[in-house]
Amino acid sequence: MLLYYSSTNPWPNGHQFGISAGPTHGHLERIKDNNPWRLMEESFEQHRQPNEYSRLTGYFASATLADSAVYSQSQNIDLVTGKPKTDDPIRYYKVFMPQATRCVMKLCEHGMQHHANAAVLAEIAAEYWRQPHGNWMYFEYVGPTMTIIEQVDPPEIIEVSASHNAYTSDHIAARQRWPLPMKT
Repeated sequence: MLLYYSSTNPWPNGHQFGISAGPTHGHLERIKDNNPWRLMEESFEQHRQPNEYSRLTGYFASATLADSAVYSQSQNIDLVTGKPKTDDPIRYYKVFMPQATRCVMKLCEHGMQHHANAAVLAEIAAEYWRQPHGNWMYFEYVGPTMTIIEQVDPPEIIEVSASHNAYTSDHIAARQRWPLPMKT
C-alpha cells in the first residue's frame, strides 16, 4: 500500500523500517511521563484483533500527503508556547507498507481523555481499530514494516486545510459519541 510519512529526520530512498523486536522509540516517548496515554495504549492493545498491527511495535503513515502534514505539524508544535519544538524542517516521504491497519487517529487522544472509564475506553478502542459505527474521515495506518520510496514536496496549503477539516470533524464526532468526562 502506498502511503505518506513525515519526519524531521532525513531518510534515504529505499530505507527500510523493519519489524521491531519490542516497543518502538516513538511508542516509549509517547508513554513516558504520560499515564493517561499509557493507559489508553494498554487498552487499545488489549482490544486489538490478531490481524490488526500493534501500535507498540508498528510504524505510522497517512493515506494522503496532506494528512501526513496535519499529523507532523501537530506533533511539532509546543502546546504551551505555540512555537515549533525543533528548527529542523519537516520532510515528506512516499512510503510503501505491504500490510497496514487503517485506524481513526483522533480516537487516540479521545481514548486518553477516557482512560479512567474502562467500558468507554473499550468502545473507543473497538472503534479505533474497526470503525463499526462511525463515519470517520481522518485515518492513520499502522504497519509492521515500512520502506521509504522517495522524498516528496510538501502538500499545498489548501489540501492541508481540507485535511484539518476532516480531523476536526472526527474530533466533533468523537465528543458527540463519548462526551468528555466531568473534571472533579
